[in-house]
Amino acid sequence: MLGIKDILKYILLVDDDDGIRKFGRKILEHHGYLVLEAAHPDVALNLVEEHSGRIHLLLTDLIMPGMTGRQLAEMVKRNSPEIKVLYTSGYRDLAIGIKAALPPEANYISKPFSGPQLISAVQSVW
Repeated sequence: MLGIKDILKYILLVDDDDGIRKFGRKILEHHGYLVLEAAHPDVALNLVEEHSGRIHLLLTDLIMPGMTGRQLAEMVKRNSPEIKVLYTSGYRDLAIGIKAALPPEANYISKPFSGPQLISAVQSVW
């Protein structure tokens, strides 16, 4: 029998833009996801260590101070190899080069995105 923890999906939302994080959290929570948010990759890594349950999805900006979203994902996957990753970026030209360096199976959504676009991208990861 499935318990409530087996149904709930946790998303770690990492973006240095406060507006994007607030918007993303609002949309994701409205659709039933539980959201942990971080403004910086170091905060995200601390959240991963402190969180007692499974985090199902890392939704991360590609371009952030301190490290890239890909570097963050690689660090998170060392301890949670089953975590799904969805990358995003608002720096179109820079993101094209970084996206090209991502594995072909990488999931990606461009910013700005609408609520329906975000939910569609998140749902496509599963």
